[in-house]
This record gives sequence, structure tokens and C-alpha cells, in this order.
Amino acid sequence: MASDLCELCAKPLRGEPQKELVCEHVCHEACDKEMQNFVGTANPCQCKRSSQACSTEDLLLHESGIACVRSDHVRSVRLLKELLRSKPSKNTEA
Repeated sequence: MASDLCELCAKPLRGEPQKELVCEHVCHEACDKEMQNFVGTANPCQCKRSSQACSTEDLLLHESGIACVRSDHVRSVRLLKELLRSKPSKNTEA
């Protein structure tokens, strides 16, 4: 394993159930579930191996979810507010 840290919450993996993501990163099962609930995607990692062309809105939502998983709720709310203020990108369907 390349890292001993969860890809999502950045805390140590040891002693907790883990999940390998499609991109081969590893995270806590609980973090994976929390991110799936937050961003509604089967692969919560936004690394270059797993992400496709994402809209600005998708990236803001993902970063807000990561902040929430990491208990940085102030940043999470700030990013969600930015998301609400943003104009839909061309990649977003009406």
C-alpha cells in the first residue's frame, strides 16, 4: 500500500475497515459511504485516474464533501455557498 492514510479524510487507515476505490486509492469504508451520500457518486476520489471532465460545480461539491469528511465544516459550508453562487457551466444539464 502506497499510503497509510485514508485518501478522503487523511487519517490513518489501520484498525478500521477499508475500501479500495476504482482508482486503486484506499479509504475507510465509513468515509467512502459518507462521500457517496454527500456527492452521490460511486467513486468519491477525484484523482486524475478516476475523474473525467468535471464541471466546476462538480469539483466544488466534491471539495466540500472532502472538507466535511475531514470535519472542516467551515470550509465545507463556504464551498457550498460558492457552489450556490456559481453559474452553471456548459457541462451541467438543465
